[in-house]
Amino acid sequence: MSGNTPQPVTSSPRTHKDYTVGWVCALPLERTAAVVMLDVQHPRLEIPAADRNAYTLGSIGEHNIVIACLPKGMIGNNNAAAVATQMVMTFTNVKFGFMVGIGGGIPPAVRLGDVVVGTPGDGYPGVIQWDMGKAVEGGGFQRTGALDNPPRSLLAALTELETAYDINDGSKIPRYLAELEIKQPNLVKKFLRNESMKDIAFKAAASHIGKSNATSQPPLEEDGDKEEEDEEEEDETGGCRHCDRTKTFKENNRGMRIHFELSRKVLCFEMEAAGLINVFPCLVIRGICDYADSHKNKIWQPHAAIVAAAFAKELLGYVQGVDVKLENSAMDLISGIGDQIYEARADIKLIHSNMDKEENRQIISWLSGTDYESIHADYRKRKMSRPGAGKTIITTIVIDWLQEVMPHKDNSDIGIAHIYFNYKRHGEETAEAVIANLLGQLSRRLSSMPSSVKDLYESDAKGQKPTIEQYLETLSSVAALYAKVFILVDALDECHLGERRRFLTEIFNFQTKSGANLFVTSRDIPDINEHFKKSLKIEISGKEEDLQKYMEGSLPDLPRILSQKPELWEQIQRKTLEAAGGIFLLVTLRLEDLRNLVTENEILEVLKKGPGTGSDSVYHEAYDQIMTRIQGQHKNSFSRARSLLSWLTGSKRQLTTQELRHALAVQVGRSRFDKKDIPDLGRLVSFCCGLVAFDEDSGIVRLVHYTAQDYLMENQSEWLPNMETEIAESCVTYLSYNIFGTGACDTRDALHGRLRSNPLYEYASVNWGYHVNAAAIGGKPLVMGFLESQGPVSASVECLLYREMDVPPYVDPGWIWMHLCAFFGIHEPLTVVDLAVVRAKTETKSILDGRTPLSWAAENGHETVVRLLINAGAEIETKDWYGRTPLSWAAENGHEVVARLLINAGAEMETKDGYERTPLSWAVRNGYKTVVELLLAAKAEIERKRRSGSFIVGDPRRIQSNSTATVRSGSRDRDQRYRRSNTTVSGDQILDPAGEKAVAVAEKDRQIERLRYQAQISRYGV
Repeated sequence: MSGNTPQPVTSSPRTHKDYTVGWVCALPLERTAAVVMLDVQHPRLEIPAADRNAYTLGSIGEHNIVIACLPKGMIGNNNAAAVATQMVMTFTNVKFGFMVGIGGGIPPAVRLGDVVVGTPGDGYPGVIQWDMGKAVEGGGFQRTGALDNPPRSLLAALTELETAYDINDGSKIPRYLAELEIKQPNLVKKFLRNESMKDIAFKAAASHIGKSNATSQPPLEEDGDKEEEDEEEEDETGGCRHCDRTKTFKENNRGMRIHFELSRKVLCFEMEAAGLINVFPCLVIRGICDYADSHKNKIWQPHAAIVAAAFAKELLGYVQGVDVKLENSAMDLISGIGDQIYEARADIKLIHSNMDKEENRQIISWLSGTDYESIHADYRKRKMSRPGAGKTIITTIVIDWLQEVMPHKDNSDIGIAHIYFNYKRHGEETAEAVIANLLGQLSRRLSSMPSSVKDLYESDAKGQKPTIEQYLETLSSVAALYAKVFILVDALDECHLGERRRFLTEIFNFQTKSGANLFVTSRDIPDINEHFKKSLKIEISGKEEDLQKYMEGSLPDLPRILSQKPELWEQIQRKTLEAAGGIFLLVTLRLEDLRNLVTENEILEVLKKGPGTGSDSVYHEAYDQIMTRIQGQHKNSFSRARSLLSWLTGSKRQLTTQELRHALAVQVGRSRFDKKDIPDLGRLVSFCCGLVAFDEDSGIVRLVHYTAQDYLMENQSEWLPNMETEIAESCVTYLSYNIFGTGACDTRDALHGRLRSNPLYEYASVNWGYHVNAAAIGGKPLVMGFLESQGPVSASVECLLYREMDVPPYVDPGWIWMHLCAFFGIHEPLTVVDLAVVRAKTETKSILDGRTPLSWAAENGHETVVRLLINAGAEIETKDWYGRTPLSWAAENGHEVVARLLINAGAEMETKDGYERTPLSWAVRNGYKTVVELLLAAKAEIERKRRSGSFIVGDPRRIQSNSTATVRSGSRDRDQRYRRSNTTVSGDQILDPAGEKAVAVAEKDRQIERLRYQAQISRYGV
């Protein structure tokens, strides 16, 4: 059929099977262009709940068309594949489709406003996937993978259209655009070409840095300079139609070297077609809006979209209805692929997964952090021996059910990832770390590592730490590879408040984009309930019959007398159930009380002390009884139990089994470690009378419940009075061993070997100062002896900076003992050492970043150390390599008292750092209202201008208060120092003088700071 008048549309009701042509768009403006090209728009049809697409239905000529667009903000081939797959599963009679939209052209063969159609030739298909190819020496490109050709019926129609162009002298696109002017005059200004749309192709060597920076390179050619090219047809719009290859990107690569190094057979770059072409037989049509380089041109995007849609409409006029009926449906294609996959699964099991490759194992290890698989295995064992022991066990059961049942219930691939939050892992379980862990779990279950995950890993290897946004984007793309995804999160309430809010915000965003299923357990906390107010909630509480079954199942492990005297056992059950009030843990603790008793009177005595009802009081009374039992043991057993409980309660993070064994083996004051002092950990656990759980297979030793941690912290003075002192002295002793007297290592491998051979060394290096500070023993001989030992200090600083800030081990940071005191807030040495010595050392700058002890003390909020250093004559205006002063660091981190001390000492408030920021702008940026008010009261000037543009700070009362400023008392995430933009504030909160509105100035401070940091390393030959 040639360009005949479209047939009239019937008025009879339509069904999903009436639609035979699919039309997929990536951007909203592309969808607008598609919709206005319809001859008639049809009413919507009901779609399945699982289908998350939004459809527009209509017809062009005799063809019924279904249009879908990728969700807002989601581009790329994975998302395109997901949209197309859902489309053909809902509209099962769709035979083929179009991928219509905008793309980047390769000049001089194509120019802005031209249309490029993906067609095969010279052994190449219509679409070639860039990231399935490989770069070759000299900058060229060698194809190593190809995708399917377009459907034959569309290629036949395209041939007929070319003939019509020759005979009829041109295209119908100008006519369609003229009709648009009449039907949709509101779209004319945006979508039709006007005088402001200039076509300038710059040379490949030119690049744009920003909107305000003009390139110094001359243009390649301007309008009117275009030479005639093969296989092109000019039309009255000034554009051309080209039939040739398009190349698709998984990444938005606008590198300037690609233009003239690629084969002239490639005319267009785009980003979605590779996701469609193997699951959705289609033709790719692209309007050229820019030249796929750094000179990105959004002005041409609407016009490019409309001419591409107009060409698709014109082409449909040449597609025969009978040819469409003869085509296999896209659904048949997908089903065929599914059958092939099913048949291949038996063979795939015989092939080693790509996950066995060393690189992939390294990637998974990099993403994983906390080993939740081992934790799950531990809880699975508890589930088997203690059915129904609480929320965590329920999570474990659900995970096991999903892993065992869902793959058999649904032939599709199921993605399952889980997180077990723990109050002892606050430093590890940041929002970034948890999202990365989920990504690692989903990636590990795939047959091959997704390229997007590899890209993240390679980026990190180059020193560019991925942001949480990048982790989430990659997580969404990996989730799209599964038919269904389940995310299970246990004990959300044990996640630190600030990180919990960030995690919830991001995981809900991910759920919205991916359609993942989310399962969460938590205590009843208002803040968490608010996030889940629209979710299905089930309150978990133990039923009496469940508790009774649990007790009956435990009877064989209890004293034999209870089996011999049913009336005594019945009395125990009744009183225990009354006291428990539906709380499984309390039943567990009561049975633990009974386990080692011998006589009936001993059992009756325990029952007399039975706790009353009421949650908190019941827990405390139960723990009181257990601690009394522990105390009543042999003196050595009690001492050993108390040491174990001290480490489990007071450590800044959860310790591994090896770390714990070494910690308990330290003999304070000795100069070397003796392996013969390592205790039998299982024996020590038994001394704790059920308060500690130990699984040797998973290597996890922990308190039995988070309430035990709360109890021991609240009653520390009674049961663990020397907890901080014991941990502090053990850490300092460990760091002082003679083996570390040689100082820092000179290679990364050497440091890794040191950490492997000395399991407690990392924890001790990173946390000793916090424990010393908490125990107030900084002036004791043990600590002073360590600080005066240059070798051990140098070695510990190396490990501290490596683990906390990712500083390479072969870089000498130039820290002295005073830097350590300032970093951790240990003030006693500054009062013990002669004042003249202190004064002489206050201006010592670290080689790495040029920071003084006062700078570190100010950043971490250590008031006493700051006061002592100021009194000792420390220079308060000394700048580090970033141009920052102590007041700048204090203001950024919200330390009001420290900022006041510095201001009273005469600190300059208008000093700008390397980011052109004053202390006031840092405080405003992070929302620290009290510090802002302090600075303004001290007459700090409101900054008006910076090189990047206007910068105005308004009424501090309108600044959103940030209440999270805390004095540092525990180790932080290793990359937090270089992650300044990953806060709840996306940029500077800038308020205009009239107070009309707040706007955000986007700055990539983290990237800038990391670059400066790397440059600083380079200064020392790294």
